[in-house]
Amino acid sequence: MDGDALDNPIERRDVEPALAALDRALGEQSAYGDLVEASRCLVALRGMLITRRRRGEPDPAHRLDRLNAVMSLVVAAEYPLEGARHERIATARQELAALA
Repeated sequence: MDGDALDNPIERRDVEPALAALDRALGEQSAYGDLVEASRCLVALRGMLITRRRRGEPDPAHRLDRLNAVMSLVVAAEYPLEGARHERIATARQELAALA
């Protein structure tokens, strides 16, 4: 594996399905299914990062920690406080896009 792959283990194509689900969630009144889909995509990404960490690959950008924070936002949006859902989804989408 080359140095670039270690510096950027998540590619845009890896996050696109989750970003698309979050985009749909931002545009709908009731977006529970889209949040569940985004959560599933994020779990797969997390598994990939955990596997790489177990191999001893460095994570200088702390992507696993950042992805865990994104996952927390998405799960929190599934059970929102009044008025906080859209903000949580938008923040999760923005942070996820920054990972790739």
